[in-house]
Amino acid sequence: MLELKSKNDEKTVHTCKFCDKQHFRYIKGIAILLVLIGHAGNNSGVTYFTPLGGIGVALFLFCAGYGNYFSLSSKRGGYWMSRLLNVYLDYFVIELLTGIAYKRDVLSIILDLCFVHVHHPFGWYVQYLTVCYVTLYLLCRFLKKEKYQIPLMLVIMLVGFGIFYYLNDNLRAEQSVSFFGGVLFAIYVKFHGQISINRETNIFAVGMFVISVALLTLKQTAFIRVLHPEFIISLNLVMKTCAATCIVILSFWFVGKLVLLGRIGKISYALYLVHGYTFFMISNLLCGTWALPFVVFVVVTFAVSVVWYYVLNYVRTKLKTLVRQ
Repeated sequence: MLELKSKNDEKTVHTCKFCDKQHFRYIKGIAILLVLIGHAGNNSGVTYFTPLGGIGVALFLFCAGYGNYFSLSSKRGGYWMSRLLNVYLDYFVIELLTGIAYKRDVLSIILDLCFVHVHHPFGWYVQYLTVCYVTLYLLCRFLKKEKYQIPLMLVIMLVGFGIFYYLNDNLRAEQSVSFFGGVLFAIYVKFHGQISINRETNIFAVGMFVISVALLTLKQTAFIRVLHPEFIISLNLVMKTCAATCIVILSFWFVGKLVLLGRIGKISYALYLVHGYTFFMISNLLCGTWALPFVVFVVVTFAVSVVWYYVLNYVRTKLKTLVRQ
């Protein structure tokens, strides 16, 4: 537990716990920055930042798995309505608007909205997340006890990786353990309480970082790239999982200190959708080339995302009021 105090250190302003809502905002802030840097680098021809995007997605999925498990186990009801308003609504609007802007045919937009066939390269995340939601819901609905849920989750992760590996789907394969890793950690916390962030956990986090760097270095060698490219997906899975684990632990020390990071995390989903679905449009309008200047990209993306966040939140509030009536 971390106590955040006022400047005179006399009055406690807020108490933050590991993996609580405030901590998750900081994790998501880091995650979206990693995704933005990774995508901006890739589209500018700089491949050094490529792994950052996958690490950011792993962090998002971990947070989703952790939070969704507690939402379902609380049995408060309204689970799917919450998912529709907080996740799908934004996806629906961005798909509709960009579909019209790009003059796509109606059928392709409908298929996207139903997750039957995702056309946009960044649409895979919401589709994958929805599959995870449904799978977790069915597990919690039909298997009430965790002692049955846990083995099945492990099987799902293993089988999921095997399928995506066979299909050579690196994006989904490297995230095979992220969502349900968050769920398994939530189950641990439910029965054993939160872990303590101390010297031992910090050393563990640093160890995860060292392993991820070592695997990244190994992946760049001719032994892997030329002789054994079949190991790349597996290395990506372990490397990005280790890096994400390191960030989850060490990010706790930023809570209450880097306030801007928490604010970025608050609009992280809006940032993901806006940057992903409008990047091509913005780059062509402003520069007429794929080499979109990073500064312009960031300024435009953040400005639009802030407006998007508050407008959609207003719509969300109105819809929730209608639903309650």
